[in-house]
Amino acid sequence: MTFQPDQMRYIEHACKAEGYRFINCDEHSGYLARVERGDPFVYLGTGAICAYPLNSATAFTLATDKTFTYRILSDAELPVPVGESFFITERFSGLRGEGKFLDAAREYAGKQGYPLFVKPNSGSRGAFAGIVQNDDELVQSLKSMSQSHYMAIVQEVVRGEEFRIFSIDGAPQFAYRKRKPVLYGDGKSTIKQLLDLKNKERDSRGLDPLSLNHGELANYLSTQGLTENSVLIEGKTLQYTSALTISEGGEVLDFTIELTESIRQLCETITKKMDLRVFAVDLISQSHRVKDLLDDYKIIEVNANPSMTSLEKIGRMDVIEKIWVDILGKYFTEKG
Repeated sequence: MTFQPDQMRYIEHACKAEGYRFINCDEHSGYLARVERGDPFVYLGTGAICAYPLNSATAFTLATDKTFTYRILSDAELPVPVGESFFITERFSGLRGEGKFLDAAREYAGKQGYPLFVKPNSGSRGAFAGIVQNDDELVQSLKSMSQSHYMAIVQEVVRGEEFRIFSIDGAPQFAYRKRKPVLYGDGKSTIKQLLDLKNKERDSRGLDPLSLNHGELANYLSTQGLTENSVLIEGKTLQYTSALTISEGGEVLDFTIELTESIRQLCETITKKMDLRVFAVDLISQSHRVKDLLDDYKIIEVNANPSMTSLEKIGRMDVIEKIWVDILGKYFTEKG
């Protein structure tokens, strides 16, 4: 096998460290494996499958629904963005009540006022997520994502620094601040050429292409007096999306495993309220520092199947191994 998903590499690495047997069950793509500790065993998958065996199917599925997640967090009196969800396709209309369709989304946006942030209710890796400035952009964004999703969230734009906290059983393992995804000028290539290269990279990872003709990137270029033929001087950067995911090209800053009591309490609350044992919570804070991030913040997402590729990029395979050793140890101990 020449290809192995990142998560499976991490699991195999932890198995070697602990003396567990790792068996690849998918010779073509490596997305299914069996891990054995003597007689006890567990099948693990990745991709659309939750990789973490400690998470129940119910808890994992609830976390993939952002609307339900926000309701659970709100019930726990945790801060979330002001917003509403809307159906964006006629599909499954016989399985739901009437209303909350595109007209309702436009009406809501008119009352709230632009700009607004729009994203799929069950999306991942920042796909289809972005800022819209008016009704036309809202409708275009919703219709675009309706090819792949049936529901969208329209919410306030939350400004600030984005952070991620990773937790196991209410104990925070690490946290970091995210740097915005940017194009880097080389003094030779046009913005279009730089974006074309970025879109090829996105396509290889299953992400939709970014457009210079509409959306937040087009608006930004217009306000800066730039066009697709403008050349970014060497060293100059251009933010191309407001989605601060690592898969979008974001970078890790201020990584730490030294976490505060308030962060621990937040992780414990989410674990208890969502019955979710392994997760990453993404927050936007008015602080620039991890230790102060909960002074003024809102929770953007709870991810029940978080990637740890960001840690590998900064050379912290030790933390990845520790986390997987802990998870597998807990699973086999509880299984008996």
